[in-house]
Amino acid sequence: MSENMERSDGVRVNMKPDDIICVTTPLDAESFFVDGIKGVAILNDIVRISFVENVLDTEEKKENSAIKARHVLTLVASLASLGGFLELLNKVHADIKSQQYVS
Repeated sequence: MSENMERSDGVRVNMKPDDIICVTTPLDAESFFVDGIKGVAILNDIVRISFVENVLDTEEKKENSAIKARHVLTLVASLASLGGFLELLNKVHADIKSQQYVS
């Protein structure tokens, strides 16, 4: 059984229930290491943040190999939900600075 769904750009997509990935616990979710943010875009109250990691450019055969940014993740969230997420990050950051967390 499949269901026809329409994306926000009007394109019809044929999806089956097995096509939808459901993460139910933090242990089911993937972990990503990021070195920085490549860009942020906001359109119609939807925020997209592109994260990158720094990797050695193995395609360059020079003695001084360059470090390049490789895209690893794009976070997409509503502007409202991102606000709560940022508040939580700020709280965690403040707790770490006050040394409430022991490493």
